[in-house]
Amino acid sequence: MDAQAYMQMVKSRFQPHLAVRRDTPDMYIVYEEIMRAEWLATKLKITSVVTCVPSIEPEKFAAYTNQCLKDAIRHKKGLPRGFQNGVASFCTVASHRVSPSAIAFALSRPAKHFAAFSVPAIFDLSTDRLYHYRGDMIWGALYTGFLNSYCEYHFSPYPPPYRG
Repeated sequence: MDAQAYMQMVKSRFQPHLAVRRDTPDMYIVYEEIMRAEWLATKLKITSVVTCVPSIEPEKFAAYTNQCLKDAIRHKKGLPRGFQNGVASFCTVASHRVSPSAIAFALSRPAKHFAAFSVPAIFDLSTDRLYHYRGDMIWGALYTGFLNSYCEYHFSPYPPPYRG
């Protein structure tokens, strides 16, 4: 899959009413809020960032993922984190050249944050494969199924049914 086709696929998976923060040929940023009864009536404020780059190296990917989370926290709307709401940052980077150590970073358990989730993902354009952590979150296990489903549905070319 080429980068342009991947970006079009990702854009088509988001609802048209969502707040698009940036839409360029190599970057797409969208914001949405989801509330569920099974989350004990908490609201998750989600920022999804999708970027296409020439290559992915672990140090730059880790720094970029951290910056995406900081931006998601800074630009969320409403009450402070922890007051019946949390933040999720999906940072997906697509490339034809992906280092194995960058994939290892994407597959590792994300660091824990107060009322915030960082979900780094890599889409390898040469193999059409999405890499992200699929295990249980230690803090926020209540959201694990949703976070995995959201990531697979929005960023994989072969998504399972979305439970959104």
